[in-house]
Amino acid sequence: KFVVFTGTEEDSTKEVLAAGLELRLLSHGFKVYFLPTANLIKGLDVDLTNQTEIREEHIRRLGELARILTDSGQIFITSISNVDGYDLHTLELLNKPNEIVVINVGENRLDDYEVNLSLDESVGIEEGITKVCDLLKEKKVILDYSI
Repeated sequence: KFVVFTGTEEDSTKEVLAAGLELRLLSHGFKVYFLPTANLIKGLDVDLTNQTEIREEHIRRLGELARILTDSGQIFITSISNVDGYDLHTLELLNKPNEIVVINVGENRLDDYEVNLSLDESVGIEEGITKVCDLLKEKKVILDYSI
């Protein structure tokens, strides 16, 4: 699955939650990788110079990377600021047939996209991570079982 944390650029809570989710899932034995968009921009997207194409190409590359990682059976987590419904639909299409789970942190500006979970920016980190884990269990992304 592809887990996308969205929110405004000013709020860093989404990155803290995403990194915390990665650590919690890793500690439970899940194959998971968190790539903040800032790292993507400084890495895979370093060659982008034309401002008008940067956002569209950035979303395309993120979606292609998500498809590769989710096809390998990993849970891929990212955080992206100021995303819109069009960007999220593009990520959905590029990641098919794998599912995308969208968590909005802070003010939800996504009028044209239904997020899976909305968290207040003042949420406690552990509480927020637990809520996301509960959602992932509900969606059967992570299974809570014992043998």
